[in-house]
Amino acid sequence: MLCCFFVLYLLLTFIYTPSVAYVADSHRASSQAAYRYAIIVDAGSSGSRLFVYCIPLIESTTRSLPSVTLCTDDKGEPLTKKVNPGLSSFSSDPSSSGVYISSLVSIAAKHIPKKYHSVTPIYILATAGMRLLSESQQSDIWNAVREAIKNDFDFKFEESWMQTVSGYYEALYGWITVNYLLDNFVDPPKPSVGMLDMGGASMQIAYEVPSEAQVLEDHIMRFTIGGKNTYNVYVMTFLGYGTHAAKSSLCLDVKVVSCGHSTRGLNSVSAIFVGKALVILVLSRLIFITLTCQVSSAYQLLFKPVLESDLLRSHVFSEH
Repeated sequence: MLCCFFVLYLLLTFIYTPSVAYVADSHRASSQAAYRYAIIVDAGSSGSRLFVYCIPLIESTTRSLPSVTLCTDDKGEPLTKKVNPGLSSFSSDPSSSGVYISSLVSIAAKHIPKKYHSVTPIYILATAGMRLLSESQQSDIWNAVREAIKNDFDFKFEESWMQTVSGYYEALYGWITVNYLLDNFVDPPKPSVGMLDMGGASMQIAYEVPSEAQVLEDHIMRFTIGGKNTYNVYVMTFLGYGTHAAKSSLCLDVKVVSCGHSTRGLNSVSAIFVGKALVILVLSRLIFITLTCQVSSAYQLLFKPVLESDLLRSHVFSEH
């Protein structure tokens, strides 16, 4: 999972918003600059990650992008924290999800001055783990989370700021973040790079394509930054094909004699599978053969726009 996954979601939402909290403390990135506080909780399938960001205030007329950094505590440590398990694990006990989230957000509340709480936005955005749940299960969890934030804190939030993000937007946000961190959104812009993000429960792919590319419209997301440069980004998401989900799918069908047992005292440390044929069958469900085609709705035959070789630079990330 890309650790700063929602940095640009935060940046683009509040880049010209004057009401966001600002501060000029000595332990920030620059003691001479005024900063906005903003809180993001990336609720992934394997755990939730808290990030408290400092965004320097800029004039609304400027085209340049501010340098988004993690705020630091009094010891100079980044204000970030991960807790397990993932938010989606509370599907059978949604009321507990509120306590779970509040304990994480309280870390941010402790370090952000109380006088700035009411103007400090908080986003809680979930990804593939929640997408695997039913609509009613998701709704129950989100209702508990929103109620907890409303009752326990004075942070600025709207209900839409706490939601399950679609796989396509997850891919787009990841692509934006990677290219932002590489300083590709300068003026004039540098060539962008592609991105593959293999999280715990899903995999996302995103890369820029020419405006004239023959691509299914559903897989193109247009992104404009600074009101000037527009990008056509091809996005694709594969729910259930993240690191943990794929492993779980594999283990469902591959039977191992020594599964769950220690090999201590045995001469052999190898596991005995039920047979090579079954292993190949299961793996074939995860690794598909690439076939030549233009358009198809079948998973194995997904349309993928052809790129020139100089546009194929990509960054790959994986949950571990």
